[in-house]
Amino acid sequence: MNEKANVSKELNAKHRKILEGLLKLPENKECADCKAKGPRWASVNLGIFICMQCSGIHRSLGVHISKVRSATLDTWLPEQVAFIQSMGNEKANSYWEAELPPNYDRVGIENFIRAKYEEKRWVPKDGIPKSPPRGQDERASVVEQRHVEKGGHGYANGPENSFEERKKVRASRIKESRRVVMSVPGPPKGPEEVF
Repeated sequence: MNEKANVSKELNAKHRKILEGLLKLPENKECADCKAKGPRWASVNLGIFICMQCSGIHRSLGVHISKVRSATLDTWLPEQVAFIQSMGNEKANSYWEAELPPNYDRVGIENFIRAKYEEKRWVPKDGIPKSPPRGQDERASVVEQRHVEKGGHGYANGPENSFEERKKVRASRIKESRRVVMSVPGPPKGPEEVF
């Protein structure tokens, strides 16, 4: 069954206002990948806002890597809105671009996006993302704690994650959610898959 059909017009309007507010935040005013101003699309499982050109490239990556939605036209599920609230471009890029050289030339944007998300070329070698500015970190950790407590799984979907690894990650995330403040934000995680 299509879960989006269960989203009422009122809830959809509420989600739209939340997304509009997120797009006005300084960290989301430009595309997470090419830095174009005024993104209106999003990858709901990466938690980023992107421009129309990059949204087409993200669609070509496949839904196992990036699930693209319009931030202004599509219906969003509550868990998708909650996740993008907890992530955003700055926090996501602190993971995906942690090892990206300064002033990296993004000419050939499709190759850049494929290297970033398929090859994971610039993710931190030690698995610890660069910390976003203090205000962003505190806001995101509170939302992330709520997300984990309400059933957020705390791991990215993918063939590299075995069942046992996911069980261990989930157990550690539940323990972390009981702490008052998380010291370092975790890597980007998508909302639970809904079938």
